[in-house]
Amino acid sequence: MIVLVPSQYMQLKDEIELCLAFAARSGFDVNDVELGLSPASHVVVKDTQEIRLDASFLSSSNSHSTTDYFIHYPLEHPMSLESACNAVKQTNSLVCISVHDEAQAYFDVWFSHCQFKSVKRNCDGGSKVVNPQRHFAWIITSLALRYSFDDAVVLANSFANVSRETWPRQFDDFGEVIIGIPDLGLQPIKEQTKIPLNFTPVSKEKLALYPIVDNAIDVESLLNLGAKTVQIRLKHLDTKQRKAEYKKAIDHGKRLNAQVFINDDWQLAIELNAYGVHLGQEDLATADLIQICNAGLALGVSTHGYFEILKTNSIKPSYIAFGQVYMAKSKVVDSAPLGLTKLRLFRQLVESIKPSDCTKFNQTATVAIGGITLDNANQVLSCNVDGIAVISAIAGSNSQQDTVNRFLSMINKHVLAKSASATEATC
Repeated sequence: MIVLVPSQYMQLKDEIELCLAFAARSGFDVNDVELGLSPASHVVVKDTQEIRLDASFLSSSNSHSTTDYFIHYPLEHPMSLESACNAVKQTNSLVCISVHDEAQAYFDVWFSHCQFKSVKRNCDGGSKVVNPQRHFAWIITSLALRYSFDDAVVLANSFANVSRETWPRQFDDFGEVIIGIPDLGLQPIKEQTKIPLNFTPVSKEKLALYPIVDNAIDVESLLNLGAKTVQIRLKHLDTKQRKAEYKKAIDHGKRLNAQVFINDDWQLAIELNAYGVHLGQEDLATADLIQICNAGLALGVSTHGYFEILKTNSIKPSYIAFGQVYMAKSKVVDSAPLGLTKLRLFRQLVESIKPSDCTKFNQTATVAIGGITLDNANQVLSCNVDGIAVISAIAGSNSQQDTVNRFLSMINKHVLAKSASATEATC
């Protein structure tokens, strides 16, 4: 990872060095980040792809055409939300920081992945006043830590709500994230999320080992071997074939008192009365969440970073999955592997969310997924997630019985150690 700062902006380079040093103290490996100077007029963050950034407080910042993102700060007069939305609409590379609406709520507004996005500034715990250099340094540092640009904006926002030597870990440290810009007014992810949703809870004990398979025979086999939660993912069958496989898998789950989740096919999951359905971010945007909730299904959702976690929290799913933790063999994923530090931070964030009064369960469960094997499962479990989702490690093993037994043994040891630690803490 290479970060190049314009040579005339040594103070910005110094600020980034401070951010990287703090990230290292917070558990991140920053040894592969090379921070240097460049004769260019903009910042470059380069890994497998190159991102060019500029900011309005830098004296050479007079053009958006040469950068991927141009960060505009309110140095004198704050910009109105309407003006910012119009500006971002005309220039998609523009990111407007700390703009205000008529009620004097403050937002950061930008455009990425064909969507207008915003994060509300938490002016109760933090400040609407932004230190441009520190904020810009955190956007750059977050990108160097391989966070997405959406996450970089969210993180830079949240650092205004904590002390300088504190990494944002609590839900209250973050602002509300919003998608969409209809009629120049930011709207939540879906109107239906304004309705209290009570998805069926999951048993965290049963969720501990969570195999994902592509046929009903393996569902039955793994449940008989000791798994209590299984997801069936069918991508290459027609509707009639999928329905037949799902029915068998669901029947196995009911007979063996297990939690069987259907991947993506939420209509068939409702029709066949599955225990639950698992949705990715794209499917989450189009699924009828009210129908899923009213049918009594549990809901699991995939996330890859802060923005998606905070967005997903608005619907209070039964569990949130974080991935990919390591490079996955079974599925091509655009996002970089999380690693253990991000996984731990994401789990702490979700566990800090106070349950809504309208929910009938205590806490959204957490699941780690992606590249988890017998060799690294103990490290993942040490992050205290409620479940580990496993695909290739079981499907590609010579003995599924032995592999399941070894996973369950690790999980049991972890549960006992966690229980013993909790007992000591109360003494």
